[in-house]
Amino acid sequence: MKIRFLGSGTAGCKIKKKNTKEFRRRTTLFVDEKILINPTMDIFDFEATFNLTGMFRRISAILVTDTLSLDIEAVRRLTQRTTIPVLASAFVLNQLSDCEGVRAAYLTPFNLTQLGEYKILPLPLGRKTEIARECPLGFYISRDKNLFYATPGGMLRYDAWQLLGKLGADESMKLDIVVLDGSRGDAPYGAEDFEALSLEGAVLTKRTLQSGGVAAEHCRFIVANLPTDKKKNNHEEWLPYAEENGLTLCYDGYFTGM
Repeated sequence: MKIRFLGSGTAGCKIKKKNTKEFRRRTTLFVDEKILINPTMDIFDFEATFNLTGMFRRISAILVTDTLSLDIEAVRRLTQRTTIPVLASAFVLNQLSDCEGVRAAYLTPFNLTQLGEYKILPLPLGRKTEIARECPLGFYISRDKNLFYATPGGMLRYDAWQLLGKLGADESMKLDIVVLDGSRGDAPYGAEDFEALSLEGAVLTKRTLQSGGVAAEHCRFIVANLPTDKKKNNHEEWLPYAEENGLTLCYDGYFTGM
C-alpha cells in the first residue's frame, strides 16, 4: 500500500512559496493512486505544481469523511467525464445529488464495504459538524496492508475503540499506517503552546492504539490537517515535538509505502 498527501493542512494557508514544507494545501490523501480521501480543488494545483498531469485518470473511488470536508466542485470536476463511486454518509451524498458522474455508495458506521480488492470499514469519529445528526467517519482500509484514516476529527468514539481492539487480536488486521489529525479546534490561535496543543490529540490516539495492541510494532503514525494560520515555518517548529512522540509530520507531496 502506498500513500501520497496531495495536501496536508487546514484551509487558509498564507505561505506563498509552494516548494517549501510550510506551504500546505487542504488535506487530501491518495491511496495507491486509486482512492482519493477528501479531495478539494487544491489537488488540481498540486497536479500542476508537481507536473503530474493525468494522475487522477485511474481513480477507483472517492471517500469523504463528513460534510465539512466535502468540496462539491472538486467532486464535480473529477466525475464530469467518468462515473466514479463516492463512498460517504447520506448527509454527504445528498449534497452531491446533482453531480451526474457520482455513483453513490452509502456508508454507515461499522458496516464493511468491499471496493474491488479493498475492504473499507467506516468508524465513527468524535468530531461534530453543523448538522446535528451527522456522524463524521474515519476509514479503516485493508488490502495488502492496513491503513486507518482519522482526519479531520482525530479521536474515535468509544464504540469504535472497542471494535478496533477486537480487530487487533488478529495479526493480519493490525494497523500498518495511521493518519492522525494535527488540528485542535479548541486551541487558541496565537497561544504560546499552540503547536503542542495541536498535536496533543494525535499523541493520545497513538498511545491508545499502541497500548491496545491494535497497531503493529512497525506501524507509522503520520500527522496531517496541520494548522496554517501563521506566516512562518511552522513545520520546523513542530518537528521536535512530533519526533519526540514518534510522529511523522507530513507535508504536501509526502509519499510513503508499506
